[in-house]
Amino acid sequence: MQQQQAQQQQQDPLIQMQQQELAIKEKEVAIKEQKTLADIELEKARLLLDKEKIDSQERIEGAKLGAKSAFDKDKLEADLNSRGVEIGLQLSEKEQEQDTQSTEE
Repeated sequence: MQQQQAQQQQQDPLIQMQQQELAIKEKEVAIKEQKTLADIELEKARLLLDKEKIDSQERIEGAKLGAKSAFDKDKLEADLNSRGVEIGLQLSEKEQEQDTQSTEE
């Protein structure tokens, strides 16, 4: 008896439509779930790419800073050497002047 009722319900167009609607809704939910998972993976990839860009920029800025620091140090040393040579020349000139004055006297 129950089996007969189940068969009749299976043949009922209204029940068939409801089952089709249910199947469609199940497929829609599955599709939404897949899209959500794909969106999550895409966002993870974007975040990873952003992190790699930031890391790369940090390395570039670090290299620039290191190069500038080395250049500034070399320039400072060159300036100090130049200034030292100038002072040495001035002292040498003064010594020569003093020697010249001493010998003239």
